[in-house]
Amino acid sequence: MELTAILYALELTQTKYRGEKCIIKSDSAYCVNMFNDWIYNWHRNNWVRPKNQSIENLDLVKQIWEYCKLEWPSFTVEKVPGHSGILGNTIADLLATGNDKKLEEIFSKNEY
Repeated sequence: MELTAILYALELTQTKYRGEKCIIKSDSAYCVNMFNDWIYNWHRNNWVRPKNQSIENLDLVKQIWEYCKLEWPSFTVEKVPGHSGILGNTIADLLATGNDKKLEEIFSKNEY
């Protein structure tokens, strides 16, 4: 789910927010490390991890790679702590878990 969210955010940086500096935040250390570090080695090693291990969700990783290789990217991917009261992170978690009741509560308490 986290990789799909990162991919969706990356697509938005090239469509709706093209030309703006975007910060994509994730509480997934795997996603942040994959995007900022590991994916470059995986690509260089023909999409294989060390010790000949396969890469999970390789189809999504390869789609994300297309954004990593942009010459002048207008985005960064940063780690945020999970379940720490960051509104955007809380909303993302509620959407991912389908907690509509709690999501409605948050939207009613905040301006959107």
